[in-house]
Amino acid sequence: MVAHFLTRFLKDVPQEFSFSAASWKGRLHPGTTAGLSGLIEHEYITAEIAVKICKILGREDLIDQAILAVVAHDTYKSAWPTDEGTFQWARYNPSHGQLAAARLKQTHQSLLAQEQKVLDPILPEVNQAVSEHMSIFNQPEPTPLIPEDPVLKYVVVLSDMLASRKYFHVKH
Repeated sequence: MVAHFLTRFLKDVPQEFSFSAASWKGRLHPGTTAGLSGLIEHEYITAEIAVKICKILGREDLIDQAILAVVAHDTYKSAWPTDEGTFQWARYNPSHGQLAAARLKQTHQSLLAQEQKVLDPILPEVNQAVSEHMSIFNQPEPTPLIPEDPVLKYVVVLSDMLASRKYFHVKH
């Protein structure tokens, strides 16, 4: 069900996402995520790290949720909502996490009732992890990790931060 939901969510993501670099300045992310489709490479690396962190923590039960969250976390990084309800390309949207979380909620609401029930238990933590994945760098309000945060938020924040380090390379 999570894979079906993710597929539905990705259908509505602006096409420019597929062609964006992970970082328009190139300051933070590894060279493999620069240029054409760099954001997709970043999310792939982030997913690989998230799966490893889940296994290290003995939380294999979170793997599907972690993959959903890390694939969704930067999908609207280069999208700016317009007054007409569409999106225009932007170099960087500082509130992209909140926008992606809102779009996850909209996708959830578009599902059939029985499909929604399957996702109801996991979606609040996925949305929080997506919305707050930038942690201390979150805009407009920083959302640092605190002990009470769900494990999923830790997994997403840490895997994204590791995947965003310029000299940290994951071979796959």
